[in-house]
Amino acid sequence: MPVRGWKAVEPWLPDDDFDWDDLEVDLDEDDFLDEEILEENEKNMKNIFFENIKREKWSADIAEKLEFGNVNGFMKMEDGFEGYLGSYSEMEFFAYQFQKENGFHPDIITIRHFKPEKFIENLFKYCSIPRNAYYKAYQDERGKIKINSMLVAFNTGRDDQLYMYLDSDEAVFYYNQIDETQDSTFKLLISLLKGYIEPKVTKNKIYVVYQSQNGFEKTGFDVKKINVDLETNYNEGFDEVSKKIVDGLNDKNKTNLVILQGAPGTGKTTYIRYLTHKLKKNIIFISPDMVNQITDPAFIPFLIKNNDAVLIIEDAEPALGKRGPDGRTGAVSNILNLTDGLLSDCLNISIVATINTNEKNIDEALTRKGRLLLHHNFEKLSIEKSKALLEKLGRKDVEVNQPMTLSDIYFYGEDNNSSELKPKRMGFGN
Repeated sequence: MPVRGWKAVEPWLPDDDFDWDDLEVDLDEDDFLDEEILEENEKNMKNIFFENIKREKWSADIAEKLEFGNVNGFMKMEDGFEGYLGSYSEMEFFAYQFQKENGFHPDIITIRHFKPEKFIENLFKYCSIPRNAYYKAYQDERGKIKINSMLVAFNTGRDDQLYMYLDSDEAVFYYNQIDETQDSTFKLLISLLKGYIEPKVTKNKIYVVYQSQNGFEKTGFDVKKINVDLETNYNEGFDEVSKKIVDGLNDKNKTNLVILQGAPGTGKTTYIRYLTHKLKKNIIFISPDMVNQITDPAFIPFLIKNNDAVLIIEDAEPALGKRGPDGRTGAVSNILNLTDGLLSDCLNISIVATINTNEKNIDEALTRKGRLLLHHNFEKLSIEKSKALLEKLGRKDVEVNQPMTLSDIYFYGEDNNSSELKPKRMGFGN
């Protein structure tokens, strides 16, 4: 499928008397655009469609400017190929149908990181949606009907219509290039969509993956910003360890695997919360029992939409454990494929895994040089550091005779069995 920024052109056809032996093709590296130029072109295209179009809010006056068209003919399947294409990829099918209906291939623009729920809600609130609009809906756990994909057509004043397809996290337009250069329904819809686009990277948030009727999706939870003094809360040298982790995970050109090991309460999860404010990538939480699925064909579309992210796997012993006699385990193989295999080049996914077990139980393939950015063992805070932290917290009366965990220090003297005390924990819960 063509993407925005690459235009179809009329092919060159030779005359009947053309001598093919005269055709010479001489290409060198200078004939190809380097990565910086491609990135600049992408940036310029983004500026054209977003920075130069003023954001609009839904209103009755705005809604009156939208004249809906008809999708009946657009959705009609007349042969087996169309049926196959429709089941394989609705987006491909819509592009094919547009060309079949109008005699030319549409220009296509995809707006990602788009959250359609509120947009669709306002679409129904302010507009009279035609009964023949195409949409898919499902019933959530609370019994509420939600629309997760929708196709509508809009009249343009010409024979060809504008089509807008809303999916779970993106909006796709099939349109005539003419609409880019004049006031049009296309530009109006873009201006309305601008209010529902999330930034590609959202700081202070962790996304949790879940499986729905529509495949794998994610939902975000805000993480309260905490000021963690690495020098005070961790043993000597950890600030340098942290810098290596942050720099490595923020590297756009590399995938990395980080293993954080330590007994409960030593600060692994607290450090992950700290990372949410330091990383320039989205952080996605993967439960250990889902690791076997991360390179499943059904999971690949999710990873493609969330490329250049950091996956967090807590309590990852099942995922990192040594392989059996046959040398096979889905979890270890999947992690290797994502961080050091062919998929790593395509998806640029990094992984941070936390474990409580002994490092001897980790599969050797994961710790091989070149595959592992860092393996750090969180130990109890030294006697000197424990005493200093307790004094900083106002507990100068505590006598420290042995290393302590962070949870022991911060909740020193609290009776967790008392019904009068609220339960406390280190990590995401605070």
